[in-house]
Amino acid sequence: HGASGIALLLIRRYATTGDTALLDLAAGALRRDLERCRAGDDGALLVVEGKRLMPYVGSGSAGIAAVIDAYLAHRPDPDLEAAGRALLPAALSAFYVQPGLLRGSAGLLLHLAATPLCDPADRRRAIDRHTDLLGSHALPYGGGLAFPGEQLMRLSMDLATGTAGALLALGAASGRPTGLPFLPAAPAAHPAATAAPQTGPSRGRGNTTVQ
Repeated sequence: HGASGIALLLIRRYATTGDTALLDLAAGALRRDLERCRAGDDGALLVVEGKRLMPYVGSGSAGIAAVIDAYLAHRPDPDLEAAGRALLPAALSAFYVQPGLLRGSAGLLLHLAATPLCDPADRRRAIDRHTDLLGSHALPYGGGLAFPGEQLMRLSMDLATGTAGALLALGAASGRPTGLPFLPAAPAAHPAATAAPQTGPSRGRGNTTVQ
């Protein structure tokens, strides 16, 4: 979603081409999204959406943080790493209204299971808390369990809003290598990943621009 979605596309393209100009553009896109953030009452860096501050994967802090993690797998950047750590508290709260993957606690659970920027003790506590929170949303259905979707109006089997997303997150929390398309649990670095940001003209494969 937003500039971070563009950044993720550029990062994945870099992984197949090695064109470092793509990482330069990805960093710029991430910084544009970070400019939309502001600190909440607890100091967490949150995305501003109208009058609300959003922590979620689909359109919030955790989504930007996940793409920062993907970027840092290819190139160190102290400023973006610091931003990723500042975004992290948004995923550590005790309560979220919805269980969904893109706009609920399942997505935050998935991010916490994958990010290398979280203190291990904080990660364990938050994963346990979010797992319990997901459990509180589970409802009997067809001899098993299912989860309510957007706005908790009805049961959903969707990846984005309901049961499939909750199962994906719980799998990640249990230690299984689980991720989303374009956001694998442990993104592989390109052989040229140690390259520092270029200060001169790009030597990548042709010119790359983003409007």
